[in-house]
Amino acid sequence: MTIVNQGTISGGMSGDGAARADAITFSGGTNALTLSSGGTVGTLTGGIGISGSLSIDPGGTSSVTLANIIHDGPNGAGSLTVTGNGTLTLTGTNTYTASMSTASWARSHMRPSSSRVSYVVLAA
Repeated sequence: MTIVNQGTISGGMSGDGAARADAITFSGGTNALTLSSGGTVGTLTGGIGISGSLSIDPGGTSSVTLANIIHDGPNGAGSLTVTGNGTLTLTGTNTYTASMSTASWARSHMRPSSSRVSYVVLAA
């Protein structure tokens, strides 16, 4: 599945309004998520579940902060690859157990952005 987000994607709310469903759940296979296109950064409200593989591209040369919780999907842990030329900052309290990498052609490095389990990916 390939998603290019230029709008808003939100998970539904529970009946009591206390819990929100995932904005997106990738349940297997090869998937791609582009967070901005044409200068417009999309909005995600809710978590991101990953089973299978997911490539996240900030979109162009954008700098995008993703505060969503990224977690293992319903079919087990997948893999996460950051691609593209933009800068992606992950600030959510991520619980996924998948591997995380950058595309081999992108010179990047990762470092903790706080005491939480999150990372900043800086494109070279």
